[in-house]
Amino acid sequence: MFSPGFLPETGPLSLATTSVPPFHFIHAEAEALVARFSVQPDTIRKALIDSFVGSLKAADIWDRLDLLYVPAAHDEQAARQNWVGGTFPLVDGGGTPQFFADRGFFVDGADDYLDTGYRPSTGVKFTRNDASYGYFARNSGIQANGTANFSTLSGNSVGLSPRSSSNVSAARLNSSAAVNGGPSTDGYGFWAVSRSDAANIDLYKNGALLVSAAAASTAPAAQYLTLGRGAGSNYSQNQLGIVFAGASLTAAQMTAFYSAVSAYLSAVDFGPMVADASTRAMTSAITLPDGGNGAVAGKGWTCTGLALMPDGTLLWGNDGRGASADDPFLSSVIRTSADGSSILHQWTSADLGLPANSIQGVDWEPVGTGGIRGNIWFVQVTSPSPTVICLPINEDWSAGTPIVQTAPSNTNGLAYDSKRDQIIILRNGSTSIIEWHTKNDFLTATWSVVGTGGTDADHLHYDAGRDQLYSTAGANGTNGHVYIWDMAGYGVPYITQDITLTGADAIEGVVLRPDGALLISNDAYFHRGGTPSPFNRLLTYA
Repeated sequence: MFSPGFLPETGPLSLATTSVPPFHFIHAEAEALVARFSVQPDTIRKALIDSFVGSLKAADIWDRLDLLYVPAAHDEQAARQNWVGGTFPLVDGGGTPQFFADRGFFVDGADDYLDTGYRPSTGVKFTRNDASYGYFARNSGIQANGTANFSTLSGNSVGLSPRSSSNVSAARLNSSAAVNGGPSTDGYGFWAVSRSDAANIDLYKNGALLVSAAAASTAPAAQYLTLGRGAGSNYSQNQLGIVFAGASLTAAQMTAFYSAVSAYLSAVDFGPMVADASTRAMTSAITLPDGGNGAVAGKGWTCTGLALMPDGTLLWGNDGRGASADDPFLSSVIRTSADGSSILHQWTSADLGLPANSIQGVDWEPVGTGGIRGNIWFVQVTSPSPTVICLPINEDWSAGTPIVQTAPSNTNGLAYDSKRDQIIILRNGSTSIIEWHTKNDFLTATWSVVGTGGTDADHLHYDAGRDQLYSTAGANGTNGHVYIWDMAGYGVPYITQDITLTGADAIEGVVLRPDGALLISNDAYFHRGGTPSPFNRLLTYA
């Protein structure tokens, strides 16, 4: 179910229960709703719910709805309830949607979705020429399958794309034709569509009309409305704070709806799914020492992947070419001191009986039994297919017999996930993919993430203590990026931080040191045509 986020922020709103008087609802509908919750909210939440319901009633919206879900709830059972009646609760339709208090269900874009059990064709308020639907989305980014946020299980007569790959919004409502909402550079917000006749539909964002355009009506779909899946096999990655469907709404009602929704979501600190962007300045840099196989004297070897050993020393991949792409691949794996200033051990492809090809991603798997100190895992870019190699290292640092396995096309980066005891690979083709594999099968992924953030994605590092994955990206001659993927918070990897590293002008591998510093292998000498720092170096960003 893995596919590409942000860390879970605050939990449910809370209030000390000491000497708190019982809450008295103004609106019977809100009181009946809360009575259906298996976990009762505190008085602050009850007041929010009561105010929300009252606002919708005052604007003549409440009685026009068939469905109203508020997944940004204090409890999962409450998040599944249809506020306007006891029918059509949200149920898991596929995968494992992850619930987070005050944020909603995170659907991963791979196989997660929720089913309403509601068919537009049998709607009471929602009818062919008198209908509306919408949602408040957290995902601010581009979504190739954004219409699947809230759509029908098959077909596409209901679907709203907040921000497509071409940065436009579009929607359908009981129609085969879509209306274009114009430029959209932010998918976060309250998106809604309304139809009040057979000829036109209106698309809104945050209560404001984006477009009113012709779209002849068709019969409402007989398929269930779903969250996170649509048109058969399309899945979206998002969290929806509010979801609704019902009869048409006027422009004034859309404005009032947005006001009510905003008041509730602001109170629970519901915010956009965006990566925290930051910049780090380089704090030190050293040119790699002579002695790396194939290296030009005084320039350092052409460094690729980087790994942190348990004793603080560093493990490096060495492409093996010296000054140009035409040089031979005298590749190797190198172990250096913690500061990268001296070579402690080197295992060359030739000595290991491996072909003369580039060595890229590298990592260490501790073993400590049977005379084996550990395994070095690394990628060799062979033709026609890359290979992943497990190299046993004895207690005296001598190498055992390498175990070679065929890997998927474009495999380049590698990291060992000690929590799951799997190998993570990065495939850097036209569309970058991160995959988890068992250690004896690199052709069948157990998890995968399509799209790795940034351009020129390259290498990986896994931090077991935080259950976070680090990936590098960046074109030569420009500042590199490190993306941090949180996995503990959502059950799926999602980019939570985008760190720009000034001066990392040919970024390759990355490791996180225990003191929080990022160490970068940077092969600027090999790519010196477009870089201002023509040395292969170890860069430190404290």
